[in-house]
Amino acid sequence: MRRTMTTLFVVLALAGCTKEQATDELGSVKKAERAAAAASAHANVAIAEPLGVDECDSYLQKYESCLTDKVPVEEQESYRVKLDFQRRDWEKMAADPAARDTLVQQCKDAATLAKDTFGKYGCDF
Repeated sequence: MRRTMTTLFVVLALAGCTKEQATDELGSVKKAERAAAAASAHANVAIAEPLGVDECDSYLQKYESCLTDKVPVEEQESYRVKLDFQRRDWEKMAADPAARDTLVQQCKDAATLAKDTFGKYGCDF
């Protein structure tokens, strides 16, 4: 009986140790996955040429900085898609002298909206 109890105790001790080790390993794997996702997000960021409109260039730089430095990785993609569409539209407008004045106001408005949207992440526009 004593031998059975000792064996049972050893088996339970090993099982507990194994569970702790498994939990630690799982935590390490999840941490590595998050780090890899963050590195991938940063690697996919292309350096864009400035538009030549100060209000827009400032907004785009702050948006990109906020996105890569403060927005959680799992939320970055949807914001990045919006930024890419916005940048393409603004590039077309910046090339058109007649649309440039309108572009300045659009960029100011976008910065105001971004301040509300990204304030929860601690970003400043």
